[in-house]
Amino acid sequence: MVQRRMGLIISIATALIVIAMHAVFYAPLIKRLKVSSLENKAFEKYLAGARSAIEQAELTQDERALITEDEVSLAIAELTQYGKLKGISFISIKPGEIISEPDRQYKILPLEIIISASEQKFAVFLGSLANLRKSVIKVKSFDAALNTENENKLKVNMVLHIYILGKKKG
Repeated sequence: MVQRRMGLIISIATALIVIAMHAVFYAPLIKRLKVSSLENKAFEKYLAGARSAIEQAELTQDERALITEDEVSLAIAELTQYGKLKGISFISIKPGEIISEPDRQYKILPLEIIISASEQKFAVFLGSLANLRKSVIKVKSFDAALNTENENKLKVNMVLHIYILGKKKG
């Protein structure tokens, strides 16, 4: 009887020790595993989006190319047409002298433009210049102020650089 009782006590003590070890060691690990799993799934979603963006950028980059000097007017036409679609009013467009440096394989055409647009439309226009297909354009500088004729709009003086190939076609 004593042995039986002792066996029962040892069994119960062993069971309590196993439960205590589970509660102390195993349960926190399971919680950390669940949290890590959720973080992993979120990161996988983020990576899938990043991969998609990279693939899209590669496609876009493949479609874009530097223009030649003969195609500058097409690039300016695309810029103005695109701007008008975004709600931009072009007041003035003035191409500058082409900048050419012997150590570069490309030239730069500075384009001074004056536009009028709401703040939101101007921001959308600036942010979407990379979407142009016929040219590679960089915003060199801009100065924005309230339009004196219409205070709901900005009047923006900008200098854009259009990158062109160093050689003419032909």
